[in-house]
Amino acid sequence: MAPSTDNSWGTILLLIVSPFVLTWLYTSIRFNIEAKSGSKAPTLPYVIPFLGHSIPFFINSDKFLRRVREQYGSLPLQLIVGPNRWTYIPHGQTVHEVFKSPKSAANKAMQLRVLSNLFDVPDEDMAILEADNTGFQIIPAPGTENFPHEKRWFHHNHSNSQSLLQGKPLFTMTQTFLDKYTARLQKKHEIQHDQWTEVPDLFGFVQTDMLRAAMEAMCGDHVYELAPNFDSNYWAFDAAMPTLLKQVPRWLAPKAWAARDKILKDVRAWLEYADKHFDWDNQELTGTEWEPVYGSRLMRARQEAFRLTGQTKNADPNQQLGLIWATNSNVIPATFYSLLGLLLSENLEARITAEVDSAFIGTGLNVDLPKLCSGKLLTSVYLESLRYSFGIMLIRVPTLDNFWLGGYAYGKKDTLVYSTWAAHHDAKFWNTGRISADGHAEHSVDSWWGERFLEYPDDPASGPIRKPDPEVYRQAKMTTRDAKDDQHATVVTAGLAGHFYPYGGGSTICPGRHFAKQELMAAVALLLRTFEFQLVDPAAAAKLQPDVGSAFGTMMPDRAVSARIRRRRL
Repeated sequence: MAPSTDNSWGTILLLIVSPFVLTWLYTSIRFNIEAKSGSKAPTLPYVIPFLGHSIPFFINSDKFLRRVREQYGSLPLQLIVGPNRWTYIPHGQTVHEVFKSPKSAANKAMQLRVLSNLFDVPDEDMAILEADNTGFQIIPAPGTENFPHEKRWFHHNHSNSQSLLQGKPLFTMTQTFLDKYTARLQKKHEIQHDQWTEVPDLFGFVQTDMLRAAMEAMCGDHVYELAPNFDSNYWAFDAAMPTLLKQVPRWLAPKAWAARDKILKDVRAWLEYADKHFDWDNQELTGTEWEPVYGSRLMRARQEAFRLTGQTKNADPNQQLGLIWATNSNVIPATFYSLLGLLLSENLEARITAEVDSAFIGTGLNVDLPKLCSGKLLTSVYLESLRYSFGIMLIRVPTLDNFWLGGYAYGKKDTLVYSTWAAHHDAKFWNTGRISADGHAEHSVDSWWGERFLEYPDDPASGPIRKPDPEVYRQAKMTTRDAKDDQHATVVTAGLAGHFYPYGGGSTICPGRHFAKQELMAAVALLLRTFEFQLVDPAAAAKLQPDVGSAFGTMMPDRAVSARIRRRRL
């Protein structure tokens, strides 16, 4: 008798499914044993043999980690991603402890990975960086006291960034950005007072002028003369970054590799020109905060540090591109989200316009920057745009063999990872506004709410942190607010440690955060002061979301939004 076809198919199906079922059973049992023993963070159960958690992580790492956090709470978990075994540190108090321990958990591994994978720093220069284990602080790490001081790249880089991105250098760079950006907006002659001009992509309208003004504030006046296609090359490289970070080989991702080659060629052209035309022997010139050849003093200080630490000139464009990217690719999309959120809101645009107008001197575009940056509603808009759109995996490696965190001990061979996106979108922590009759939150964590960081004295349902009493959010909504209400509000950032860290935290917090804040606030204010905006299709614009597939910093918008623009009469 011939064997049953149904039985044959059943056997085949069983053979196919069995490895996955057995893997799940084995890893689940191991998880329970490890969790009870308490000797090390347990490994999250998985289904696919050998690959572990690689597939869900690479498809959408932030969605995957949010789901893990919801299911397992604050428990640290080991993940198997490709050839790597990482320990995922859930956001909250444990991440706050990491920030408080910069000497015990360093971010050198992350910096090296980014410089190598994303910016393609040559191997001989990577070897120089890898040899520096002294840390970034003034006093070298224990056991590295004999390492030559001049070779301490991480210390020199940290020191330059800290000192030259605050005080007078910061003021000069921001003021230069303001001057350059204002001039560009005034030269947009295609936008008139007496008629509306339609633009197909509002983000494109924002990004072009902001990038050029920021580049001139950082790198001087000659970048675009030497590299006319810098804008398009830069954004092509930015789009290629997720592919490059995953180390996809050139033959599988030729466009991504070509995009990096082009932008590096542009940066190299600027550096070669600057090196040829800048007078390093002129002490007055080397001490100035900004000049047209190299731009900001920070860029010159970095060039000097490259030579001091023995790095080759071949690595200069790669290193400088890293800073250029970090300075622009986060704040420019965040500025767009701020503008779009204001245009979509009921009355926020009118309130923010009233607030920022008071910071302008006279009837022109000359702005009192300190007054502008003290605006409460604008500050909340800035913070909310970072919360809403910023997503990155941060990496720390213990510098000790007995670093305790979250109830477990870690060693120098362990890699700790944590996610900003999961922290910034934790619906159990963040205030989502009032609850409607059908049970829906007024402002979900996945939506932009410009008032989220403001606490109003007459509204217990305001403020960024969710109150423990749910009845607070079932009360009737307050009357529509106006600009006077915003003046009496309080910007709340206390209590957010471990849940809000767009710039990292602790002593390794991003030194460029002050410039980013001032740049975003100034750009939003100047745009609203110079132009009137109308969304062509507000309903379609409201569907726009950050593209989680581009997650490495502030995520790009997932679609274009068209708008009509008209110049204001000042």
